[in-house]
Amino acid sequence: MEIEQRLRKCEDEIMELKKKLAIILQKNGKTVPRDFAPPEKEESPREFYIGYRPKTSTEKTLVVISFLEKGGVKNITTKEIAEEFREMREPTPPNISDKIQLLAKRGFLMKVDKIDKRHCWLLSNSGEKFLEEMKNE
Repeated sequence: MEIEQRLRKCEDEIMELKKKLAIILQKNGKTVPRDFAPPEKEESPREFYIGYRPKTSTEKTLVVISFLEKGGVKNITTKEIAEEFREMREPTPPNISDKIQLLAKRGFLMKVDKIDKRHCWLLSNSGEKFLEEMKNE
């Protein structure tokens, strides 16, 4: 963790130096390199969720699983899904396990592991395609 904090601090310092150099370059009529611009902000969990406009509780569950997976969670259980619903300030659907079973039956999820007697899930290619279609609607 300490190395990550040092790395983040160094990245922040580099960005500050780039900002100062960009100001100097602009004052002298020089071109400012593109990588001197600050990075785009990350999308919040709520923004991610709203971007898909899910209608049913099954679709909502799929969107939450997608967010967790994109965030690097490898073993997604009902516990993580319920916690993420709270993080997104959305009501947790009743019986998440049923929603997962429906999604797996439709081929949108695949079972990958079992931790502490809980099944772990990941999106399938079909699930990713379905989400992509949802977002483009």
